[in-house]
Amino acid sequence: MKGRKPHMTAALEALQEAGLLGKVAKAKFGSFHYDKRLNSGEAVVCSVDVFPLRVLRQRKKWPEKDQRITQWFPPAEASGLVDEPECRR
Repeated sequence: MKGRKPHMTAALEALQEAGLLGKVAKAKFGSFHYDKRLNSGEAVVCSVDVFPLRVLRQRKKWPEKDQRITQWFPPAEASGLVDEPECRR
């Protein structure tokens, strides 16, 4: 997102996609790549930086709530549910 620091973009994404509010770290935790499928059917490689977020609460309503199912898992279990191999590591 132009004009935003990467860690603030990550916090905004967490709010929009999962309704999460909290304190985001300024330093990235890691990064991964994945193939994003466009509406045209074309795939493009995307690079994602991951920032830790200490979640303080989850809103009852958020922009993408109807597009998501949220669940909480211990980190080891959560990583096993991730589809992207690089992200899983």
